[in-house]
Amino acid sequence: MLSNKRQHEPLEATKRHVMATRNLQTVRQFAEANPAFSEAGIRWQIFNEKHNGLAESGAILRRGRRVYIDVDRYFAWLDQSNGVQAAA
Repeated sequence: MLSNKRQHEPLEATKRHVMATRNLQTVRQFAEANPAFSEAGIRWQIFNEKHNGLAESGAILRRGRRVYIDVDRYFAWLDQSNGVQAAA
């Protein structure tokens, strides 16, 4: 059994690394942290993600029924959709 546990340790370390480097929030957490965006408005954007370019941005992640927002990618999509140039 000990060898089986060791096989899973690198995978768990990789998961922790990925989660530590990405700023992910649920829709509710995002709306609470950014009061300019209502939860309903964000959900509408997610519902229409295939039409508004949000799907291609990679800002929306799903895990089962859970929906997560990659905050950095969301704001990059928002800037791009409003014609804002990325800082060099």
